[in-house]
Amino acid sequence: MYFKNLLKQNHFSYCLIRKIKELYIGLFSEKTWIERSWHKKFNQNLSFKNVNTYNEKIQWLKVYGKRDQISINCADKLKVRDYVKAAIGKEYLNELIGVYASIKDIHADSLPLKYVLKTTHDSGSVLIKKSSKSLDINELKKIECSLSSNYSIISKEWVYGDIKPQLIIEKFLESDNGKSLKDYKVFCFDGEPKLIQVDLDRFEEHKRNFYNTDWEKLDLEIEYPSDDINVQRPNLLNKMLELSKALSGPFIHARIDWYISNNKLVFGEITFFHGGGFEKFSSKKWENILGNWIKLD
Repeated sequence: MYFKNLLKQNHFSYCLIRKIKELYIGLFSEKTWIERSWHKKFNQNLSFKNVNTYNEKIQWLKVYGKRDQISINCADKLKVRDYVKAAIGKEYLNELIGVYASIKDIHADSLPLKYVLKTTHDSGSVLIKKSSKSLDINELKKIECSLSSNYSIISKEWVYGDIKPQLIIEKFLESDNGKSLKDYKVFCFDGEPKLIQVDLDRFEEHKRNFYNTDWEKLDLEIEYPSDDINVQRPNLLNKMLELSKALSGPFIHARIDWYISNNKLVFGEITFFHGGGFEKFSSKKWENILGNWIKLD
């Protein structure tokens, strides 16, 4: 059975709304749209001539940052695999099941029971299949529509502009204890790991803890509250930090994401503009500390 048999004609309205949004945002320059979005989010004006905090500098990088091919390749969910293979070795890559130009090219009967379907050219277009239950048609439609969208226009994140829209299917990763797999996000600045973010209960009461590289919990909250539960230090933390340093070396700032499955580190992705530069900090102190770590000179 091909996925095209699951798609219905009424998904046209969803795609139309998405395209109208893209066309509207595309009328504005990166700088203008970011300034408008900033004021709406934080109820204050953004001055690109005087950026100090983490979010302010992320916006600066989106507009004025150096635009290089290596960053574009690392934002591409497919091409980044070549970068990881060359930098640290293919053994840290998740199993790639297939690459497709369209959902209609995917033959569902040839796929394993569990897998992850994602687009190569944007952020957030992911479908996780982890049971024998039928696919969520609405989610499938969103994936299909995203292939015709230019995410760099919507997000104003230039790294996505020249990526070929494709679909990839990867192995579904499971934790060692059968519980939800933890996602470790390592914040690196000029090739130096500084912070590790761990998200908890993402699909229920989303909470988020931050740790320093010695795995000491920090009084830092970004967008979501922290959890009183102290996440156990991962056995592979030192290796995770070593590999994150290797992968983030060429960049002013990059977030390197990891999973640990069957006591093995598995690379997730590289992100250059965490939260699009719009996630709220619980304290000005930490927003300035992270801002100081980003060197724009």
